[in-house]
Formats: sequence, structure tokens, C-alpha cells
Amino acid sequence: MSKSYLKYLFTSRKFALLFLAVMYTLLCAIPFIEGVEGINAMAYTTSLIIGMFINIAMTFVLPVLLFSFVHKRRSADQMMALPMSRKQLLITPLLFGFLLTGGCWTFTSLLMYVLFAAGFVSLPLLLGIIGFGLLIIGGMLIINTALFMTANNVFDGIVMIAAYTFVPLLVQVCWYVFTSNMVAGASFMESTFAEYLSPIFMSMKNMTNMMDGLANASALSEVSLLYFLLPAVYVVAACFALVPLFIRRKSERADQLSDGKAAYPLVATVYLFGLLLMVSFSTIANLSITTTLPFYLLLLLAYVISQFVYRRSISFNAGIFLRYGICLVAGLVVAFGAWSTEGFGMARNYSFGRPGTNLVYNYNIQSELENLEKPVEFYSDVISYASIDFEVTIPVKEMDKHKEIQDILEKKRSEAITAYYDRTTEYPCAGLYVSNSQYFPGDANSFGYYQNENYYNYNCTPFTLPELQEIEKYTTIHVNVCDEEGNWFDYSLDEYLEEYGG
Repeated sequence: MSKSYLKYLFTSRKFALLFLAVMYTLLCAIPFIEGVEGINAMAYTTSLIIGMFINIAMTFVLPVLLFSFVHKRRSADQMMALPMSRKQLLITPLLFGFLLTGGCWTFTSLLMYVLFAAGFVSLPLLLGIIGFGLLIIGGMLIINTALFMTANNVFDGIVMIAAYTFVPLLVQVCWYVFTSNMVAGASFMESTFAEYLSPIFMSMKNMTNMMDGLANASALSEVSLLYFLLPAVYVVAACFALVPLFIRRKSERADQLSDGKAAYPLVATVYLFGLLLMVSFSTIANLSITTTLPFYLLLLLAYVISQFVYRRSISFNAGIFLRYGICLVAGLVVAFGAWSTEGFGMARNYSFGRPGTNLVYNYNIQSELENLEKPVEFYSDVISYASIDFEVTIPVKEMDKHKEIQDILEKKRSEAITAYYDRTTEYPCAGLYVSNSQYFPGDANSFGYYQNENYYNYNCTPFTLPELQEIEKYTTIHVNVCDEEGNWFDYSLDEYLEEYGG
């Protein structure tokens, strides 16, 4: 660290620092503007959250402001010629950014506590939150600085920070499209691996749980050790990356094309493959290129434009189309492999839930009035029809006691999965929904609520009448009949059969 350089950074920006400190304090004081009624642990938590959002924003802005000299030829030559080592030239601005943002965070958090929250929140826990916030500030400054350094000019550096930051979102959306198209019954399956790619998400998740602990001590039980350790791994990796990216950096790289291995060539390929993969999932699932061809062409156009932006020139070469073709073929191969293996085996690798929850099967169909096994094509266009639905609830820890009914329901689920991949499901069809449900009772001040998870949605052929009669031994089957005059009548299955026959 260079003390003289650090002093220069502070003195040359004193008015900007004062403005930032004032704005930081005013924004964090917003939750308390309402008056005495708003002064409580929840209001203070909101104040801390505002502060952390400012901190995160600053960790993206400061690397660009403090290290833009690296990407400008004249300033790069001047700064690199200063009588200080590269390490000092790197560490000093990072320390300045940390002291600036961390100082505002610490001062404002303690000021709001003294003025408004003393006696409402735990001071030791607050100090822990402040300390963790400082770790996030320092870590994100290092990570974003490394990302900024992957480029060779300021604009590209900003693009690299944004591109890498949104890679976890790309992965999450790709996962959503995969499960929606390739995994029968799973309109959306939750995943956590995309979260592990985002140090921001992991750090802020733990931070919000710690903040919630100010008002709700049970929130601290949700703090994840993994969410502490993985961001630290990213910070260490960024520190190693800064050696070639800054310490050993050649000043003549400034204002050049950002053609490093971690810059446009990698980022453009990752996004191209991810987007093509999503389109390919839809192509294979629908067995049609007609609806997805425009998306393939748009992605080709976007990729060509990205190469123009990257190379700062309008020129075509075979390499652009070759890379696009490789990503396109790879996406189709992965999509075809996923379909051929029933979503890589995930379609039948579903969860029955954990002990303490209930396994819930819901079924519904709109059928012809005198034939419950034949769905109506457009029930809004028919004069009279029957709407059938039932719900079977099985405690997970007691599934062995309900094996007979579960076998009937699981057989229908298995048939629905097979029909999905064989493309033999005909519409209209019945709906079978499977989920896990857990009831959380309320207290004197709130109502109870249900929490559902592991949600599966299948299109299946109707249950036969004998199967419905077997299911009715375990639950009530509701048959709602709409007559020719639009009147509704509610029957049990037995009552319906007595009225209309089989």
C-alpha cells in the first residue's frame, strides 16, 4: 500500500466523498421517517438492507472508477511509470474503495442504531452483521476488479462485469427451460447449483437471514456455512487472477481488443451456447423447427453483432459461423440426449417428500356427462358435462400403510411419463398433480398456512371407472354436473352412478 497515493485518493475526491456520505445516511434513514411507530427492529432491518444494496452497487461502480486508468493508453503509461510497485498500485485503490464504502456502512449502521434502535436489537448480533457486511464489500471489490481487468478497454470492462454477474441467471433460466421441456411433469424443479455460481446471491442470502435475526431469532438457523465458504473461494480465485491480469499486465494492452481467454471469446460462447441450448430444448420437445427457426436466426444475428462490437469492425469470417454451428449442434445433441433418457433420468427420479410432510395427489377432468372416462374436447362449448376431481393425502411417514392406493396413483403417473416421451398423449386429457404439503399452524395473531414443494404436473389419460371406484375407498370423489340449463349439481361418485349410471 502507498500512503501518499491513498492520501491523494481521499483529498482529490473529498467533495464526492462528503456527498456520498450524506446520501448514504439519508437513504438509510428513510425507514424511520414515519416517526415513533416505525422505530422497531423491522424498521432497522430495512435500514440495514438499504445500506447493503448501496454497498453492493458501490462494489460494481468503484472498480470502474478506480482502475479505468489501466484501460486508457496515456494514463496506463503514466500510472505504471509511478515510483510504486504494481502491488501498491492495485492494493491502494482497493483499500480506498473498502474504507470509503465500509466506513459509510459502519458509521451509518451504528448511527441509526444509537438514534433509533438501541434496546430493540441485539448489539453483538449487529456488530456481527456489520463485520460480515465489511467482508462482502472487500470480497466483491476484489472480484469485480478482476472481472474488469479481463478486458482491455473501459467499455469492455463494464460489459465483462455485467456478463459474468448474470451467468448464474443464464444457468437458472436454462435449468427452467430444461425442466419445463425435458422432464415430464416438472413444470419447474427447484435447483441450488446456479446459486453457487453467484457470490452476491450467497452472501446477501446469509446477510438477510442475519438481519432477519434482529427481529426473529429463528432466522439465524437458516444461515448457511456453505454460503460463507464458497464466496471466499471466489475471492481467493480473483486474487490469483489479478496476478496476470494486473501485476504482470503489459501497459500496451490498453485500448486494444478484449481478446483474452476470459474476455469476449469465452463470454460470447457461453451465452451463445446457453441460449441455443434453451431453443434446442423447445425444438426437440415440440418436434418442430418451424416455431424455433426464427430464434435460431435471431441468435445468429445477435452473435454476429456481438463479434462486430468485440472486434470494433464490420467483417465476416468463417470462424464466426463455425463457432455458431458447433454450439448449435452441441445444443441439439444435448437436447436429444435429454429427451431420449427421460430428462437424463430425472423424470422418474422424483421426490416423495420428507417425513413430516404429506404426499398429495390431485386429479381433475371435464368429461362427458354419461361417460366419466371420456374427456370433452372444449367443455366451454358443450351444453352439459361432468367435472371430476379428488384429492388423496398420504403422510410421508405412513406411505407403507397406504400402498394400495399409492400404487394405483403411481401407475397413472408412470403411464403419463411414458406417454409424454412417446408423444402419445392426446388432448384433451386429465390432469394429475402431485406435491408435498406441510401445514404450519398460526398463532393468536395470524392464520395457519400450507407450504407446498416438489410440485409435479402431468397430463394423463382418464382413470377408468373401476379405478375411480377403488380410489373412492380412500377419499371422496367429487362429480360436479352441469346440466343443459347451466345448473350445477354436486355428487359423490356413488350418487352420480345412481343418477346417471356407468
